[in-house]
Amino acid sequence: YHGYWPVERYGVERRFGGEQALRDLVNSVHREDMKILADLVLKHVHVENPIRSERPDLFGQLELADGTRNLRRWNDNPFTTWFEPFLPAFDFRNPESIEFLLEDAVYWIGEYGLDGYRLDAVKHIRPDFWWRFRSRMRDEFPGVDQYFVGETFQNREGIADFIGPNMLDGQFDFPLYDVLIECFAKGTVGFGELEAALSESEQVYGRSVRMSPLVGNHDKSRFMAYADGDLPDVDEPDDEEVGWAKRLTVDSDASYAKLKLAMTFILTIDGVPMIYYGDEIGMTGAGDPDNRRMMRFGEEVSGAENRVKEHFSTLAHTRRAHTSLTLGSRRTLEAEGSRFAYVRRYGDDVALVLFNQSDSAAEFSYSITPELGDGALRDVLSGNEIEVQGGQVDVLLEPMQSAVYVLN
Repeated sequence: YHGYWPVERYGVERRFGGEQALRDLVNSVHREDMKILADLVLKHVHVENPIRSERPDLFGQLELADGTRNLRRWNDNPFTTWFEPFLPAFDFRNPESIEFLLEDAVYWIGEYGLDGYRLDAVKHIRPDFWWRFRSRMRDEFPGVDQYFVGETFQNREGIADFIGPNMLDGQFDFPLYDVLIECFAKGTVGFGELEAALSESEQVYGRSVRMSPLVGNHDKSRFMAYADGDLPDVDEPDDEEVGWAKRLTVDSDASYAKLKLAMTFILTIDGVPMIYYGDEIGMTGAGDPDNRRMMRFGEEVSGAENRVKEHFSTLAHTRRAHTSLTLGSRRTLEAEGSRFAYVRRYGDDVALVLFNQSDSAAEFSYSITPELGDGALRDVLSGNEIEVQGGQVDVLLEPMQSAVYVLN
């Protein structure tokens, strides 16, 4: 049901419309001046894939010399382990296996005009493969703007091992995500901890890469399930059981407010924000497969959900229009408890971002002289306007609200 167990090398799912439907989708996206990535699985195939029987030499061995199985050995044998007995893992020490997979990667971009890949299970593929991968992409598509983002559930240092000018452009920032859930969804840590996590990400990854901050992912329970208090701790293993035991619904309007704050955060920091489908309307769900419910549209979307979508859309358009939010410097003005404020600047473009996570109105007063001396700022979320005089800003922010002030 998820497509991560490939059974054909070059086939396109016929129930989705086949090859022509994919071409039409790519063309439609490009006409809207957008980019489209595909999810590429290079670690393994399903045992029923013909290549398994046609080229068994391309795969590693499940049975080891000591009589044990090389199965789910995530840390002992990260580059050779099989995920499941029915998922033969490629042997990345074999040059023919590497060439086979590089041909696959080239094919989908060349044949359908894709703009890059989300790459699965990055840490379970040898780093030297990713060097060859990036080199081949440059050779095959010189001068073409592409984006390659990886998935690695690991600490920052482990994630950083696979990114850089000659490897991947970035990866999903799961260490930051974990603190984001604790701060915005569960309220168990304050903004001081979130600022520390963000600063650590900025320091470890650097600014030459394009990491991907996120509020949701297909391997994680939904943000709204945490916000509603339906789930145990982030690291607990029984989220899937919750989904089977009961049908989760959003029970508290306050959970939508929490999601809006999280959206403001990831859309005003560095990187390429990743919005998992349904998060833009606040869908809920426990662990896989409950977090992969069918998307809802039109009249199936409630008023509260539509307001989340409007919030997200406003932020996305603002981010695209203001370079300060994508490439600008970031200076933290305050990060403690329920209060968070930072200012971003790129050239003459300035943005002031504020968060009030408390249950009462809060006054924010700062000097932003290094970024702006005098001028008018407008909050894109509320429409409120303020005057900056001598670099001084004073703002009153309502409970559980965020603000993104840009030059008016």
